[in-house]
Amino acid sequence: MCGKTLSQKNEKRAEALILRKLAFKNDQSTFQNGVSKGSLGLKENFCKVFSILGIEGNSIVSSYVPIRSEINTIAIVDWLREIGCTICLPVIEKENHPLKFFVWEAGAKLVTSKFGIPIPASRKLVDPNILLCPLVSFDKGANRLGYGGGYYDRTIQKLREQRKIHAFGVAFSEQQSKNSLPSDDFDQ
Repeated sequence: MCGKTLSQKNEKRAEALILRKLAFKNDQSTFQNGVSKGSLGLKENFCKVFSILGIEGNSIVSSYVPIRSEINTIAIVDWLREIGCTICLPVIEKENHPLKFFVWEAGAKLVTSKFGIPIPASRKLVDPNILLCPLVSFDKGANRLGYGGGYYDRTIQKLREQRKIHAFGVAFSEQQSKNSLPSDDFDQ
């Protein structure tokens, strides 16, 4: 990646994280039955998308436990479990390598990884065919801006080389960039 693209990404990332924090704060004030408005809207949108794509309950879906100000996926995770999907969480096992995915059963214990991220205590390894990816920003061209570590980029590329997968960025609408995001060939 050239220095100019990296610098542009870092600048956009800093701006987008501020917008996401504001969206998160607003979303947290809209709870209904313990679930935020954003999380409920996420479930409704994914129900529609899964129906259109013909995605069924036998899928293995990677979600995430939100950190910082990421949108909470619990409403969609509960629904996915109800329709028979296996849920897994991403785990960084080695720096600068693709993510690994471990099954996360309902109510199962989570532990904190060395990177400060909640991960399953269970070590049942699976390969998802659907990924729900947290992000910092996105644009109309479906470019995704993450935290800058490249973990999802490496992982999505590796999984796509093996088989067809669906990867969905998960975000508040306020995270959409008004302009095209800087990107390079490595970005997925």
